Amino acid sequence: MFSDVYHIGYQTRDKDAGIAFYRQMFGATLKAETTNPDGGKLVFLRIGNTEIELIQPSDTSGLVDKPLLVLDHIGYVVDNVDAALTELERKGARRLWPEPRLNAEGARLIYMDPATVNGIRFHLTERPR
Repeated sequence: MFSDVYHIGYQTRDKDAGIAFYRQMFGATLKAETTNPDGGKLVFLRIGNTEIELIQPSDTSGLVDKPLLVLDHIGYVVDNVDAALTELERKGARRLWPEPRLNAEGARLIYMDPATVNGIRFHLTERPR
């Protein structure tokens, strides 16, 4: 079904502290920073062949009493999002929105409904050609 992990996404109340943690502990390099339309901040870090996404929501009040990094989702790489969707839907999974979207890197992705996949939050990702 999937060939690789696209990235592991964590929510954080403090993106700068998250960046410092990954740099100090694992020697991570900063790949990109961007802002979502809702004002949330996204950071992409690289550790070897692995990418980490830090998500600092525009409203961090729900993260005040939680650890600095809270697992949010995993992005799985697939060769073809449409074919992977067909296979998962045949097995009873549902998507969270009607069609795949393009992310900031031009990859097509779609989240699956956690209620239909044992509560796991993940997206299927087709890298740009």
